[in-house]
Amino acid sequence: MEPMQTVAMRLNPNQIDALEALVSSRTITEAADKVGVTPKTLHLWMKEPSFRAAYSEVKRELFDDMTRRLLGLGDQAIDAYQEILRAPNMPGSYTLAKVADSLLNQIFRLREISDMDERLSAIEERLREISHEDL
Repeated sequence: MEPMQTVAMRLNPNQIDALEALVSSRTITEAADKVGVTPKTLHLWMKEPSFRAAYSEVKRELFDDMTRRLLGLGDQAIDAYQEILRAPNMPGSYTLAKVADSLLNQIFRLREISDMDERLSAIEERLREISHEDL
């Protein structure tokens, strides 16, 4: 995959603005309005390989940022459990436990998905190697 800077160099300034608008808007129409283009133009850009690649990279970076932030909350979730164990009758302990439980479950799900993604990538790489060996 090309580095984001290389892909973005092929985009015009409106398209670069559109990337940010797309990830911060609820609809294509809202994103188009932010950039000052029509929704049809935005849909056309989304069909261009360089724009699609840049959009995918922006979404991947946002997801990576959210993942890091979620992982950072893991320590706080464990601290919450410890606090509840020390004072199980404190006000809000049930809600705190539910939030901590939800956070830790999401972190474990991310780990499982990450592990599967790594294994799938290894399998795909091995298949590419095998297909090149056969040539």
